[in-house]
Amino acid sequence: MKTKMYTLKYSLLALSLGFTLSVSATAGDIYVISNSATKLSAAEAKDAFLGEQQFIDGKPLVIVNNAEITDDFTSKVLHMGTSGYKLYWVKKSFRDGVKLPITKSNDAEVLNAVRSTVGAIGYVTSQPSGVNIIQKY
Repeated sequence: MKTKMYTLKYSLLALSLGFTLSVSATAGDIYVISNSATKLSAAEAKDAFLGEQQFIDGKPLVIVNNAEITDDFTSKVLHMGTSGYKLYWVKKSFRDGVKLPITKSNDAEVLNAVRSTVGAIGYVTSQPSGVNIIQKY
């Protein structure tokens, strides 16, 4: 009996910690951003993240994914799961010859890539400077 209570107590603790961690990992805003020389609407950016728009003003768009928040981004912005998004891009690259997005590890790497690459768009969790903010989600 004591073993069952011990197991139940720690199972509930682990469950509550897991729930807390998952809630905090998905909380917060997402800023869709572009290089300061790249002007896009929110609809154009969404099309670019889906590989439907590949150029803006004659310049190629460079998609920069943020590995830390891809789950939140694909859910909030694209209304699809991460695995579906990845599969979508693999099919798109083979079918249409579209270049796959670049993936960076975190906000800082995404910001550096977007700031330094004309045509780059990405997404971060904190309000950035030195780039265009296309949309806040």
